[in-house]
Amino acid sequence: MIKILKKNIKETIILILLSSFFVLASTVGALLIAKSLDFLLKQNFYQFLYYILLSFIAWISGLFSNYIRRIKEETLTQKICTDLRSAAIKKLVSEFSSNSKQDKFVNYDEYVNLCTNDIEIISDGIGCFFELVSILSGVIFSSLALFSFHYIIVLTSILLGLIILVIPKFFDDKISDGINNVSEKYKELQSNSFNMINGSNILNNYSSLKLMLGVIKNHSISLGNDKITLEKNLSKLWILINFLNTFSQVLLIFISGWLAYNKIVSYGIIISVGNLSNQLFNSLQSFGEVYSKYILSKSILRKYDLDLQVKKVDKSEMIFSDKIITSNLSYSYNNKEKINFPDICIKKNGKYIIIGESGTGKTTLMKIISSNLLSYEGNIFWDGKNYKEISSQLIKNSIACVSSDDYIFNMSIRNNIILDKKYDAELLYDVIKRTKIEDFIKDLPRGLETELKSNNLTLSAGQIQRICLARALYSERDLIFIDEGTANLDIKNSEYIEKELFLDSNLTVVMITHRLNDNIAILSDNIYTL
Repeated sequence: MIKILKKNIKETIILILLSSFFVLASTVGALLIAKSLDFLLKQNFYQFLYYILLSFIAWISGLFSNYIRRIKEETLTQKICTDLRSAAIKKLVSEFSSNSKQDKFVNYDEYVNLCTNDIEIISDGIGCFFELVSILSGVIFSSLALFSFHYIIVLTSILLGLIILVIPKFFDDKISDGINNVSEKYKELQSNSFNMINGSNILNNYSSLKLMLGVIKNHSISLGNDKITLEKNLSKLWILINFLNTFSQVLLIFISGWLAYNKIVSYGIIISVGNLSNQLFNSLQSFGEVYSKYILSKSILRKYDLDLQVKKVDKSEMIFSDKIITSNLSYSYNNKEKINFPDICIKKNGKYIIIGESGTGKTTLMKIISSNLLSYEGNIFWDGKNYKEISSQLIKNSIACVSSDDYIFNMSIRNNIILDKKYDAELLYDVIKRTKIEDFIKDLPRGLETELKSNNLTLSAGQIQRICLARALYSERDLIFIDEGTANLDIKNSEYIEKELFLDSNLTVVMITHRLNDNIAILSDNIYTL
């Protein structure tokens, strides 16, 4: 957490000063009130009024500083959260793209959770840091102010403060165990709920919905019992701390009243002690809870180890001037049966077809050549340079891949095609025409600006596939892989688009398919069978 705040050192220092000033203003206000009462008892009304006015100014200044602090704190928090989300996405991409064992499982849920729930916890942690500053300031300023009074008040404050700080330690194990139990039971409930819901059709077919309800009910009851136990322990601690807090304030007011009655201190001190003890013990009371939240947010940050350094994404491309060839290429999933691929040669601006039945490794070959699978055996050469000597990202930047299950983002058709590439109206019109997107966008109310939802698509699978093909063409990559990329199109549109691509003398195209179109086959430079 400190590391993050250091990256925003100016804002952090300002917030620390504002947090401290608010507490200081409250402390000064309490002391001035005591002073004003002393003058009132002496029947010096003008001095009384003067100190009341000063106390009011201190109070208003504190409120104003706190207002500024809250706004600046939220501004800084949201900036950091935005940076963390960006860092999470960069780490996900890096883990997916740059790992030498590319085919390993990537836990997407973990990153989704970071960008949502965990970020909110971290957000609370940032606020807790500045709250801890306020608490520490409250303890320091209140203690210093109380030290200006009688030693009995000071010693009593120290003793009671230590008791309030120590008491929560006796509940640490019970509360910690309770939180862990609730967390585990919640995970079990979530896991079993998902399991039952996913299999609800089967349960329904077998008239076994009672099983689903019973499993979820049992886990829910178990979770509920653990939450009740946790709440009992938290409530016991809350009652005890609140009792000690109230008792401490009353005791200090009693002591200061006794001292004033015996003319050892002035009567104005009673009010000051009341205000300052309230500030001191409330700060001590909230310390444990705030500190726990702060520690939790720190642990989440350590878990993900995010780099908040702003780094430019390498979008450079390699120049494809000659050919890509493979030599003795093979691959095995999870150390099972090895797939051996034929040696292939992809020349610049050439047109190639890779044909084979399902499961023969066509898609795997595409992933290897496009540097999406790195743990292969054998060699691949790009213009004579071995893939193993080239940055994986550079290869990715030079190859576009289209598949039958390509992805659509929650954005307009236009932006799904362009992504973050510079807008070129002429190029966009050209790819729309070549992929026959204009055939259906003219019937859409918003045309290219029609918003798409990945989970609720308003277009057919064939229309979506054409958008993905347009995306590949708009990227102007050196090589385009089409893995069953026209499978969802009708024969007429499929043949039109494939012919359009194969007749383009400036494109290097590799088409992966399980069915051979004779009209397209005659346009290819070579056909490889797997």
